[in-house]
Amino acid sequence: MDNFLENKKIALFVVNLVSKMYQLDDAVLVEFHPASRFPNPEVTAMVTRDYRILYNIDRLKVAPDYELFITSFHEMRHIYQYCCIDFSKKFTKVFNEPNDRIQRWEYEFKHYYVSGIENDPKYLKQDCEIDAIAFARVMMKALYDADVSIPEPIKEEVLERIEEIKKKMKLS
Repeated sequence: MDNFLENKKIALFVVNLVSKMYQLDDAVLVEFHPASRFPNPEVTAMVTRDYRILYNIDRLKVAPDYELFITSFHEMRHIYQYCCIDFSKKFTKVFNEPNDRIQRWEYEFKHYYVSGIENDPKYLKQDCEIDAIAFARVMMKALYDADVSIPEPIKEEVLERIEEIKKKMKLS
């Protein structure tokens, strides 16, 4: 079954929703590319440093809708992380994370570890990934009352970060 159009709508919906949350207006660009443009053809989406989310057309055709919601929330959190790195001093009310966290994200993005191994602890233990996984889980629970699984190697860190995000979003 070809899910492309429905999944494209989901992707755009989430990007617009989170963009409004973080007052990004039209700053986030969304592009759709064939799997051959991705380092791994199984990747559903990825973010670039210039605030673009690249979606894999081939994955959008076959992925279940919940994967697009989770992935889109996750990737939009990476956009937020980049905005914190770039704009936290200028827009303190919107991009208000602790300085040590922002510095950690900046370092991690400069030395980003990508793995082809599912649930690779070295990849998962990057703070930018813990934060993005936690954010996706918070959003899925808040909007759809859906529980999203947490990889075992980082469960404790993600649960802790979830509580921080919920508090900041006034959800707890």
